[in-house]
Amino acid sequence: MTLISSFGPDDMAEDAHHSRGYNLMYHFMKFMASRGADLGDGPNRNIPLNPFEIDVRDRLTAAGLNLDAQVGVGSYRLDFAARHPSKPGRHILAIEADGAAYHSGHTARERDRLRQQLLERRGWVFHRIWSTDWFNNADQEVTNTIAAYESALSRSDEVGPAATGDVSAAWELPIGTRTITRPRFTAGYPIDNYPAALLVQIIRWIRSDHVIRNADDELAMTMTELGFQKRGSKIVRRIQDAQLQANLS
Repeated sequence: MTLISSFGPDDMAEDAHHSRGYNLMYHFMKFMASRGADLGDGPNRNIPLNPFEIDVRDRLTAAGLNLDAQVGVGSYRLDFAARHPSKPGRHILAIEADGAAYHSGHTARERDRLRQQLLERRGWVFHRIWSTDWFNNADQEVTNTIAAYESALSRSDEVGPAATGDVSAAWELPIGTRTITRPRFTAGYPIDNYPAALLVQIIRWIRSDHVIRNADDELAMTMTELGFQKRGSKIVRRIQDAQLQANLS
């Protein structure tokens, strides 16, 4: 299907009109402009913000940023996304506001690392605000965020559409398509029969589809590929070691 239009989704604000027709047109144009890659449902105004996030939103809005909260799909959402000043349909900066619990949550850190890597490949620019830094000197954090926004704005104006979910020629493969060849091995043998290097190759192959998943889901997928149904301690340890090695290389 080919869509011909005198304007694009970047020229529209998602919330400019509340009619169902406008909403359908906006998301259809984003879908077409991204070659089917953008299936996002936009900001979710039904997800409550915590006091830290509310303070971040209010101060950054007062500083001049046009923010949307909880932008994304399902449970994978950015805390905030800042819009382009003259193209309200385009986000140019992702802002993550991370509380103290984030530091001790390995699963949360791993999930967000994968999500950030995926979205950066799609043109997003990320800026992270730590709650401890915010509480110690909120004014400085606002200044840092504004600087990150201006840098992202300059970059977006130089290279064109960025954080809309659009897929450029550099990454036109759809999410779910693996970009490396599956390693050759036979499933069903004891874990000790599989060299560490092979386990690392399997992890890299799984990750090459660019699908966001946490470390535990990745471990489960690796077990399935190897033919394991029960989580023995040695199996888990070997796969986790391979995950760490894959992170380093």
